[in-house]
Amino acid sequence: MTQRLTGTHLAQRRRDQLFRAAEGVALLPSTLVVPMRVLVLHRRDNVEMSQYAEVIGADPSLVAKILGLVNSAAFKPAQPITKLTQALVMIGLRNLLPLVFGVSLGGIFNQFAMPAEERSALWRASLLKAVSARECVRKLRPDAVEEAFIAALMQDVALPLIHGSDRSAWSETVAIMDMADQAARVARERALYGTDHAELGAVIARRLGLPELFAGAIAHHHTAERLPASCGGNAALAQALGVAGALPHRLAPNAPGLRGRLLSIFGKFPDAADLVRGIFDSYTATLAQLGDADERSVAFKEFMQALCMEVALCMEGAIGESTTAITRLKDRGAELERKVGELKQEVIRSEYDPLTGVLNRRGFLRRAARFVELAREYDARCAVGFADIDDFKRLNDQHGHGVGDRALVALAHGLVSALRGRGIVARLGGDEFCFMLFAKDEAALAETVRHLDETFCHLEVDVGGKGGKAPITSSVGLVRLAPSGPLSDLERVMKSADELMYGAKRAGKGRCVVRDLDAA
Repeated sequence: MTQRLTGTHLAQRRRDQLFRAAEGVALLPSTLVVPMRVLVLHRRDNVEMSQYAEVIGADPSLVAKILGLVNSAAFKPAQPITKLTQALVMIGLRNLLPLVFGVSLGGIFNQFAMPAEERSALWRASLLKAVSARECVRKLRPDAVEEAFIAALMQDVALPLIHGSDRSAWSETVAIMDMADQAARVARERALYGTDHAELGAVIARRLGLPELFAGAIAHHHTAERLPASCGGNAALAQALGVAGALPHRLAPNAPGLRGRLLSIFGKFPDAADLVRGIFDSYTATLAQLGDADERSVAFKEFMQALCMEVALCMEGAIGESTTAITRLKDRGAELERKVGELKQEVIRSEYDPLTGVLNRRGFLRRAARFVELAREYDARCAVGFADIDDFKRLNDQHGHGVGDRALVALAHGLVSALRGRGIVARLGGDEFCFMLFAKDEAALAETVRHLDETFCHLEVDVGGKGGKAPITSSVGLVRLAPSGPLSDLERVMKSADELMYGAKRAGKGRCVVRDLDAA
């Protein structure tokens, strides 16, 4: 009884230690063969991105870092990016190379302190799993081959962390990993560590920012009944990953009997012999292409010297480009402010409405197109709005035209204040106003719209005498223009904003309704 309790406590202590370490993982171990091959490609001319993808896809550390980056807030993808080829295009070759070289250095000299032979054995097994999963889904779901490859490649990402957490238990762990009975293997692993590498691997995947597809597939690659749900209902992908999970977790350089073991695992698949032949040929060809490396060799020392030189050159180039870009942005910002200032002075001098002090229709039309050009030249956001006073006739009838004029002035001043100097305002006639605003980005535009809705749409006007101040409301229709392309028909945009304004009145008045141009 005492021994069982001690074993349970030891397993719990190992579990706690593993999960604390998993939360701090920033890079996975990397092999030498992939970064060496990338460096060779980098020194060649006319290398396509697909060639980089083929090589980089064999390194879990690089794949995890790249997919984590393109799925982060820095890129803000509308949908999770699960294909490596798409991720590489998003990053671009100029940014990719410094990233690959930096990750490779961190992955080779990694925090797990795993011996090169052990690291290589785990990598070869992961590569076999990835190739096997890819070949399994190639005919049934060709659109999922990249996801199958990556998900299988990542199945055992937790093993290096388990190795580094308690070296004394690794030999027992290796024996457990070699067990053919998966249920018994999971039970033994959990008895030893209080968890298993699938559960721990999912934690690491989420820590690295991988899409949930991969985290779920890692978590359940040894749980056949839960794997399909983790794969989004893709039965072919789930089957391929389940079979890949039955493959060895470690492989020697020339694993004996590998083809026979593949046949025993894939025997239930249609055309099993052809499938195994394709897997074996693809796997051996990939190993032959990537070669092998010894950290004690002269070749490794030469590679490290070249890699460090490339990193230094990439960093030097990046610093130079960043400095130039910052200077250019500052100059363009100053130029934009100067040109906007010139336009504002021109507005003050001519073509304004004598009652309210804002532009008239002619002045607005002459300047609006130029404002749109400036906004798009400097990648700002632009919108056109229509506004008028709710129940203006009743206000005139009840308090007189003097109060009506004061309401028009209040509306004009409120609109100018709401735009905060970032736009132009015009009175088109009666109580109808048109305005154009620009903002540096979507957040600034949203803030201006909020200010319009909260302050400008609800004003007060002095009615004189004992009447004090009377509340007035305004309805606004605002049409957002596309961030690029010429403004072909301003009158059409103004009409759309006018229609939105009447929609605001029908919706209850005293509000701002916003639509994109195509949806208005």
